[in-house]
This record gives sequence, structure tokens and C-alpha cells, in this order.
Amino acid sequence: MLNFCVYYGWLTIIHDWSLFDFVIFADTHPTRRDRLEDLLVEVPELYFYLDAKSIAPQIKPFEDFLEELKRLKISGVFLDRFNTRELSAEVVLLSIQSLRSRNFKIIGNGEIEPQYFPLIDYYMYEGFLGSYVGRPDDFQLDFAPFTPTETKIKQLKNKGARVIALSYGEEKNLEIEKYCFLSALLFDLEAFYYAHPSLLIPYVPNVHYNLGDPLDRYHLKKGKLIREFEYGTVIIDPSKRQGFVTQKQ
Repeated sequence: MLNFCVYYGWLTIIHDWSLFDFVIFADTHPTRRDRLEDLLVEVPELYFYLDAKSIAPQIKPFEDFLEELKRLKISGVFLDRFNTRELSAEVVLLSIQSLRSRNFKIIGNGEIEPQYFPLIDYYMYEGFLGSYVGRPDDFQLDFAPFTPTETKIKQLKNKGARVIALSYGEEKNLEIEKYCFLSALLFDLEAFYYAHPSLLIPYVPNVHYNLGDPLDRYHLKKGKLIREFEYGTVIIDPSKRQGFVTQKQ
């Protein structure tokens, strides 16, 4: 499973961007975008934030903006709130075509209709098990129930989505980070990030496990979900919001 980061703050905050396989970044100020070239040296893939409500395919300012991203050698675009039911099919398809013509990868979230999942690279499940209430700068944790989360993951995968998980929580709350990370591993998700709700305070990943390939699907035993991997076993206890690993010798 890959490590990714969603970060909307100053580039100087994190010094070791190489911790992540890809980064989603937002910076609307044109004079600072050139600094992204320095970031690209450290990060294999960089995605630029784009509010899906602002997309305007075949309109010159929008196309010029995409050309600027291409010049900066951005890997792709994160389409936030890509609620396809609120957009015409023509706009959705033209937007995707415009991005693909520049060889951009696409991450989307929001209410995406099933026919569009094969046209994007990843679907971001925001608030995966770890969510919050209140303002991002004054929040309380609000844990999503496990069973509805499991159901949603199954539905997304059945529609052809490649799911990446964004979980919110307090910094250095290792128990919750571990619970969310191991649950993402259990569900065989593509990538994971544990984040501050503001996305302005970057968290460094604290949970690392190299368990190899899964040997079977997960199963339920005495209220716990269990999955065997090459080098260990993942155990999730949803009732206590805890995750465990037993590693093979």
C-alpha cells in the first residue's frame, strides 16, 4: 500500500517529502507555483488540487491553466467534489479528455457515477473511519462506524474504483492511525494518509508494516476481522477501534 499526502500549506513545512509516494498539493498563487519544481525532485508524483466546480473545458483560461501545470511537469490533478450528477455528461467527458490529452492522471472524490470510475485513476475516500466535527482548527474526532464503511468500500470496488483512504485524526494518536492504516490494508486499498483536518499541518507517517502480499481474503472470527499476509496477520477489532499485527518469525 502506498503512502500519500494531502497538503495545502507552505512547502517549507515538511523537509522530507520522499516519505510519500505521491502528494496532492494546492497553491492558487501563480508566483509560488514555480516552487513546485523543487518538490517534484523529491516526490515521484505530484497532483494539483482543482475544485471540480471550477472546471471549464475548452475555455481558454482553464486550458491555459492546465498548460501551466503541464509545463511544471505535474503528474496529475485531484478533482475535489467531482459530483458528476451536478455536471452535464458533456462537461465531465470533455474535462477528462482535456486532462488525459496532457497525460495527467486523475484522482476524484465526491458523488461519482459508476460509468466514470474506469476513466479516473483513483477515488479518494475522505474521512475513512477517522472523521471530525467542528472547524478544522477546532475539531472533535467523529469516528465513522466500521460496517457502513466496509459496505461503501465494497460498493466502490464493485463499481471499478481504485480506492485511496484519507483518515482524519489528532497528531501522534498512534492507536487511531494504526487502526485506520491496518483497516486500509485489510480492505486492500491502494494508498493511505492520516491527516490533520485542516490539511495545513502535515503529518509524518508513524505506522509502517511490510507484510508482503495477502494470502487470502479477510474473514470474521469472534467479532474481529482477520487477514493473513506473507509476513504477518492483520487483526481489526471494530468494537474497540483497534488494529493489531502479529508478524511471522
